[in-house]
Amino acid sequence: MKATPVFLFVCFFISCVVNAESLEFTTPLTVTSVEKNHFIHLDSGGRRFIATSDNTVAVVWEDNHSGQPAIYIAYLLPESRQFTPAQIISGKAAAYEPVIVGLEGKRFLVGWEESDKVWLRVMDAGKKETKSIPATKISSRHINVAAMPDGKTAAVWVTTDGKNYTIQYSSLLIKGQHITLTKPVPVDKSKDRKAQLYPVVELTKQGSVVVWEDRRQGVTRIFSAFSPQHKRFDQYQFVNEFTPSPNPDLGRGTGAMRAALASDKNNIVTAAWMDKRNWRSGYDVFADISTDGGKTFNKDEIVQDMFAENVPQWHATITMHNQKNIVAAAWDDTRNDNPDIFYSLRVNNKWSEDYELPGAAESGAQTHPSIVFDDKGMLHAIWLDKGRERKRLMYTRSR
Repeated sequence: MKATPVFLFVCFFISCVVNAESLEFTTPLTVTSVEKNHFIHLDSGGRRFIATSDNTVAVVWEDNHSGQPAIYIAYLLPESRQFTPAQIISGKAAAYEPVIVGLEGKRFLVGWEESDKVWLRVMDAGKKETKSIPATKISSRHINVAAMPDGKTAAVWVTTDGKNYTIQYSSLLIKGQHITLTKPVPVDKSKDRKAQLYPVVELTKQGSVVVWEDRRQGVTRIFSAFSPQHKRFDQYQFVNEFTPSPNPDLGRGTGAMRAALASDKNNIVTAAWMDKRNWRSGYDVFADISTDGGKTFNKDEIVQDMFAENVPQWHATITMHNQKNIVAAAWDDTRNDNPDIFYSLRVNNKWSEDYELPGAAESGAQTHPSIVFDDKGMLHAIWLDKGRERKRLMYTRSR
């Protein structure tokens, strides 16, 4: 078994020198928990379930403790030692697949699926009542959202005519807690498009970039498209490197799935995904870096270290530091014989060795991480802890 340092390979403050063992994590907190006959659900392609705004942390999730799946939110307010009680934000029907991004002023943009539509709502950590907060609905699925520090926000989603699935993009105009969508535009206008699923959007000073799963080639690949004006998108590009199968009876080639995006809100964008090119060991975490705001991506990079070569990785999530070219990636795997959370940091253009997330590498199963850097460089993380009697949603952050 690999001996894993407790500290992260980086220091996030401008006054510090990068050091291999310089950052500790806080004692984990329980965000929420349910009895063993209920579930907490975080699994969805590329969506982030944790966000920060003005020293406030917000976490969204789906659970069914009320008798049906519903979307909840809880906040960790400044100077508080525990999360606020869970607050339901979805409607009366069964609801699934939340996503969240931070806005200014302790506000958060949340999206989810309900009644064959996606819904958007701006939540304010200072307001407990949700009935008076308007919600915007779109006839679609697979919602994803992004925001810039200057107030620019955007959403992508999937529409279908019953046969084909295509991705739509819209800039959002947010005033207070009211949301107005600009006219949606297609991310990809190619004539051979068919199954486009799980889109993820990021914003930079250069424009908007969207990645998604695309199955037109008979195997799932990661595609991307860039819009310099947040309105019209350039022709799609391939993100993951692809090797055709030498034997058609064994499939059409190496597949990939569940892309995620993060940016420094300036010029650098990182894409990550689950990749099965090393098919004997299952899925691995791969990443690509764009240095032109998402217009083009560079050579594929494997994220995890050699100690993870013989076990599959799952549920990859990434985030970027806004002021430094630092990327954090997290996932779960079973190299220690049970699912634990590991992560790696890309510093000086190189991925570090893997680190166990303190508190998320215990007995039992720790899975489905979601991570985000705040504007001060603190790394915030949540994950699911599946015990025998209760299932818990856990949280920690770097000190």
